[in-house]
Amino acid sequence: MAALVIARHVLDGFPLWIPFAFAVLADVPLLALRLLLRDARARGGERASAVVDVGPAAAEPSLPAVPRRPRRELALIGAGTAVVLGAGATTGALRYVEYSAYPRYEAVAPYSFRGMTRMDMGEDLGGTAVNDPGRRGESSFSHFYTGGSGDGSDLAVTVTVGDFHDATAAVVEETDALLSSTPGVTPLGDGWTADAGAYGGWMRCSRYEENLTGTPRTMCSWADKGSVGFVMFNASEDMAHADVEQLARMTRQSVLRPVS
Repeated sequence: MAALVIARHVLDGFPLWIPFAFAVLADVPLLALRLLLRDARARGGERASAVVDVGPAAAEPSLPAVPRRPRRELALIGAGTAVVLGAGATTGALRYVEYSAYPRYEAVAPYSFRGMTRMDMGEDLGGTAVNDPGRRGESSFSHFYTGGSGDGSDLAVTVTVGDFHDATAAVVEETDALLSSTPGVTPLGDGWTADAGAYGGWMRCSRYEENLTGTPRTMCSWADKGSVGFVMFNASEDMAHADVEQLARMTRQSVLRPVS
């Protein structure tokens, strides 16, 4: 059971009641057998004591009393209980450390980026700016860079930082759905999973077109245990996926700084 409790922390693929249920089910046959043996010995002792002495022949000796649990058995039970409790406590401590040790960032958006100038768009954009799993965001910000030309220009980045220890890849998998529900844009059906880079987590990029201007653009979303965000910029069909990913990673690392 201890191995199952620890494996649950490593694999995190089944609920905590499963190892306890396994332990109970594994111990049920042994407990049932002990109860049957104790009942059988008790009934045998009662029958032997009720036999009438009809002759000089000695009566059958009565069955020995049911022995108490030996010290060795009690020690093993105690040791097993201690191991199980220790495994549960260790798992709980590891989970607590995991939840409290999410990466923390601070906003450090530069005033110029790739030859473009930052145009402040205001802080605290609210819960609709970024997909906020569990509503654990502590602060949000968004910046728009303009003045460049060609691919990568007119760049907008929106970020929410906070405790996202429950975040999964599903956060970025919704990028295509977000584009499809955004008015004034047409998804181009070119979406792919990108390398998240040094900060880790998950990233996904998708191409789309602005209906009003016909400008081809790309949106890349990322998520990790301490931040979620997306960056949008001009990206022609000739811009390779690798270049799109590199620009998205560069933007992410330019506007966020890890805090120890």
